[in-house]
Amino acid sequence: MRYENENDFHKYVNELSEAIKQGTWKEYMESNDFPIVYHYHNIDVYREYKIQNDQYDEDLTLSEPHYCEVGIDAIKGFYNDGGRKGLVQATLETRRKNYRVIFAIESIMNNKCLPIPVIKFNDGYYITNGRHRFFAHLILRKEMVPVWMSEIIPESMETDGDMITISKPYDVDFAIPEDALAFYNRYSMLFESISSVEMAIIDNRYKLLFNLENGDTVSFNGCCTSGNHFRSSYVTCELLQKCGFLVDMNYISLHDTFYLENKNDAHNMDFSIEIDEKFVLESIVPLLADKKTDSIREINQGNDDILMTLYNYITLYFNEMNKWSKGQVCGLDSNSSYLLSVGNKYFYIVSVCFLQKDEKMRIFIFEDNNYPFNNLSIKFLGSIDESHDLYNLF
Repeated sequence: MRYENENDFHKYVNELSEAIKQGTWKEYMESNDFPIVYHYHNIDVYREYKIQNDQYDEDLTLSEPHYCEVGIDAIKGFYNDGGRKGLVQATLETRRKNYRVIFAIESIMNNKCLPIPVIKFNDGYYITNGRHRFFAHLILRKEMVPVWMSEIIPESMETDGDMITISKPYDVDFAIPEDALAFYNRYSMLFESISSVEMAIIDNRYKLLFNLENGDTVSFNGCCTSGNHFRSSYVTCELLQKCGFLVDMNYISLHDTFYLENKNDAHNMDFSIEIDEKFVLESIVPLLADKKTDSIREINQGNDDILMTLYNYITLYFNEMNKWSKGQVCGLDSNSSYLLSVGNKYFYIVSVCFLQKDEKMRIFIFEDNNYPFNNLSIKFLGSIDESHDLYNLF
């Protein structure tokens, strides 16, 4: 990046930031010249394109674009600069009258900016159209830029450019994540009978798959992501919520991939944490001492489905994810699983058997302020092996 006057650039950016806070940013931009910024010229890149093109003796072939977000420093220049030598913003004579930047600023602040078309090549990304949007991100000090990315590929390579595919009867191409929401709003009846939803990464592209009970699949390819805080991940979260799944951005941002069958399968618990023995002794054990076995069993009446859901979380984690070397979950001990409550706090005690030589029992303790528990707010406090001194207190 090169500035005509770097001090003037930073002065402009700082003043614009203050104007945004005051709600006077449009007036500020209309009254002040934009700072001139240059990017690296792309002539060498173009030559490399031509070299690769000559190798295949055919027209330059690009993959179908898909949505992603890249660091602003990863934008290295322009693929077609129209003879403007890498000039990011309009010329001196027209820059004050150029309202495309003002429009871009407003769309960015409303999280509705169209992605910038780029070509991925070697060391970074090169803009094919959208220098005003890029400039707007630059003066707003944005670290990430939404892009519509294509890559150079040989003609012989096969590509699947559909941003969304449905086994029948729809085949729609999306440029931006929000179009997935528009598709849902238009065809909401398709999503009324979902058997499962899955986020997968195939060939380095995210695929959000809605498997329908009639055997069809709605596949959003590349325009919905997870494991980050991209716009496309917020769209993923909203789509799942519209379909009745109890998810939040915390869950979406922490999971690159997921598979959900039931509406409350998503949770934010970490099963690797160690039990806080002091907390158990001070907060839970007294509740056990105040209750007789018969009363605990009475409390447990009607909670079998709730406890089974927690058991299913445990099973999924330890069996399918293979994250525990001590053995696989093989059964729920319903006689030793129950609910304790004090005030507006609930403790869910789930006793399970692990498939080992000695088939050891283990108690898992959960806490929530809701009954039935909220799958997004419930906390896993830890587990107790039957060899532990605390085990017999339960």
